[in-house]
Amino acid sequence: MTKETEAGPSEQQQQLMTLITEAFRGVSTQPEREPGLFLWRHLEVMEKIGEGGFGEVYRAYDSQLRRDVALKLNRGSDADRLAREGVMAEARRMARLRHPNILAVHGADEADGRMGIWFDLLHGETLEERCRSQTRLEPNEVLELARPIASALSLIHTRGLVHGDVKPANIMVLDDGSPMLMDFGAATEPLRPQLQTAGSPLLMAPEQFTGSSASPASDVYALGATLFRLLTGRYPLAADSFDELADLHETATRPELSGLPRAWRPLLAQLLDRNPANRPSAEQVENRLRFIAEAPQRRRRRAALTTVIGSLVIATTVAVIAARVQSQSQQRTEAVKNTLVEAIQTVSPMRSSSPATIQNLYQNLLSLAETRLEQFPQGQADMMLSASEALAGFGDTEKAIAGAERAVELLEADSATSRHSLATAYGMLATAYNQAEDFNASLATARKLLAIIEGQDFKSVPELRLAARNKVFFALDGLGRWQEAIAAQIDLLAARAEHYGSDSMRVAVDHHNLATILINVGDYDQAVGHSQRAVEILAANGHAESARMGIALGALGRGQLSQGDLAAATETQALAQGLLESFFGPDHRRVLGLEILKARINLARGNTDPSIKRLKELENAEALTELDRFQLLRVLAYAATDARQWVEATSYWDKALEQMPDGERPIRPVLEATRSYSAYQAGISELSPLPSLNDTLAALAERGLENVWGTERLKRWAEEFREPPAAAGP
Repeated sequence: MTKETEAGPSEQQQQLMTLITEAFRGVSTQPEREPGLFLWRHLEVMEKIGEGGFGEVYRAYDSQLRRDVALKLNRGSDADRLAREGVMAEARRMARLRHPNILAVHGADEADGRMGIWFDLLHGETLEERCRSQTRLEPNEVLELARPIASALSLIHTRGLVHGDVKPANIMVLDDGSPMLMDFGAATEPLRPQLQTAGSPLLMAPEQFTGSSASPASDVYALGATLFRLLTGRYPLAADSFDELADLHETATRPELSGLPRAWRPLLAQLLDRNPANRPSAEQVENRLRFIAEAPQRRRRRAALTTVIGSLVIATTVAVIAARVQSQSQQRTEAVKNTLVEAIQTVSPMRSSSPATIQNLYQNLLSLAETRLEQFPQGQADMMLSASEALAGFGDTEKAIAGAERAVELLEADSATSRHSLATAYGMLATAYNQAEDFNASLATARKLLAIIEGQDFKSVPELRLAARNKVFFALDGLGRWQEAIAAQIDLLAARAEHYGSDSMRVAVDHHNLATILINVGDYDQAVGHSQRAVEILAANGHAESARMGIALGALGRGQLSQGDLAAATETQALAQGLLESFFGPDHRRVLGLEILKARINLARGNTDPSIKRLKELENAEALTELDRFQLLRVLAYAATDARQWVEATSYWDKALEQMPDGERPIRPVLEATRSYSAYQAGISELSPLPSLNDTLAALAERGLENVWGTERLKRWAEEFREPPAAAGP
């Protein structure tokens, strides 16, 4: 007997399957559709949804994909053959790209004398339409839109392509909030020399006005101009005609960035740089945007470390408030307890160690204290101060200031408030102002605190007085009142040494702070002396291998470099970088600051090319602080100036002036005069820089800043201009 094989379908079964198939061929599985306007290839064109210089855009039904698509058709004129060929080129470009934020193309062809391209039918609004209704968008919303678009551009450039027309009108925001980059066709269309509100010229890079082709760098500029528009409601440069706009670029007019959110200014300055070589790549832009987006989380993580983790922070705050109300009325104590319980119940136990959740708890405490403790103003103020202090630690300075201001208001209105309670409240408020960099308010509040404790004899007066004087120093420094800050810090150092002892760690911090500001004003010998004293105290207190020692050594190295002691500066810088790298890793902002110092030392040694190369590598480093980035630009500007590369030097001076932190304002005249001299040497300006040089030197001398970094060059250049021309030969 043979083994049976697996049987196939019988003949009757095959006939039955054939009958079923034939029957279903006559049955439509789709709902009835409205009649179309016309057929084009396999697409049933349903309605026109837009048009432009190239042709029309229709909603069409794709019988192969069985869904609606967008169909872009040219007008069919033989005279428009160039544009028709551009459609196929656009399709080929877009078909090579697959990215969630790049419009997907399904095909392109020619039929009935017209060329067309069909792609996903999108539902949403363009950023141009959104800008018309909202004028400007919130920074967080712009961030959510910018990162995907930068990622899309990164892929485009990686594939060797250029978009050529990045602008709000070519970015669709879908119904789910995600952005979609559209329309690659403009790169093949001739530029029309007129200016339109939503037109490309407003987003064109400066080099394109002089005939350069679109490039990845011009795409990056256009992205920068788009982000500028979203954040401010206007374009970086504006004019009434194409020619006027070209003239603005030619005369080196630069967009004003001061109105932008602080975190965005350095990035926008780089995206809109006149020199395409100085603009970051799209990938670098994406990374920088990620860095901006993650800044709040980084602040919360740092705050969590400084205020202790999760439940410990809550327990400490509750204990402090409980201690304050312990001896008070039972009714008030009960009200405070119930308010705390209600606030804590709003936090999920499963997430009690999350810094964001703890921050929410303190925000709730502020809100509940306002409504639940109205009958007990001192208990209300105590709770608000405790919550505000914690929120300041989390970096939520806006709510911290509001809470502390309200607490001060309550305490001042209550005649039973003690001077000690009022002084504590003013100290907390001054700290919050300082963290928010509102240095005028911080200075006024710290001085108010000093007036409150004047003549008081309660136990904590000495500590409160020293803390207030420390706040005065930081406020004066932040305001750029450097000579006043130096005088305040010298007095504070002496008072702290008397109170805590000359070898105290707190005194080491004062020596370091004083050294840092002395470097600013050019008193390098005194600065090095104070830095060395800070290092000695740290070592004597067992902190020779600490991160604090690394920070102190960094300041010492800067002072030694400014003194001209290159051997000592080299050794100190290496020690500082080794220590800080061991604690923070090679990419931390403090370590990168020491990399800048290393490059400065090498420049002073004459190792110019590798030093400049390293500085340019660091220029786009995400972790740099605003101050470090400014210092880096200033070093590059001086390097180009010393090399007599005047055009590049002028460009770097412009960037340094744009990105100058508020605390560096005393040296702004130095940069402006140096920029004026560079522009004159480059032939950009015909105005003699001598008046600017003379006025700047006189103003600096009047303010006791005649030795700040860079003034030696101003003096030398002024002398050169004053020298009489050499006598003519026989």
